[in-house]
Order: sequence, then structure tokens, then C-alpha cells
Amino acid sequence: MLSLSRSMVYRLVLSGALPSVKVGRSRRFRIEAVEHYLESLGGTVSA
Repeated sequence: MLSLSRSMVYRLVLSGALPSVKVGRSRRFRIEAVEHYLESLGGTVSA
């Protein structure tokens, strides 16, 4: 689980760094998009 605040995730979505899809009142993220974002930070991705 990522330890990010709601406002930080919102900023990432608005900046385009973390693409999402709005479904109803919630946002959905593809696992590939999250992995790509983590790799861009220089971290490793584990399942």
C-alpha cells in the first residue's frame, strides 16, 4: 500500500503523473500506471 495523502494523489492526477479514470464519484488507477509511477521515482516494484 502506498502511504500517500488524498491531496497528494489528487495533485499527481492533476499534473498527469498518475493517470486515472473517474467512475462515479471515485477514481480508478490501472496497476500498470501505478507501477510506472513508482519506477519513475527510482524504486523497485514488488507484487
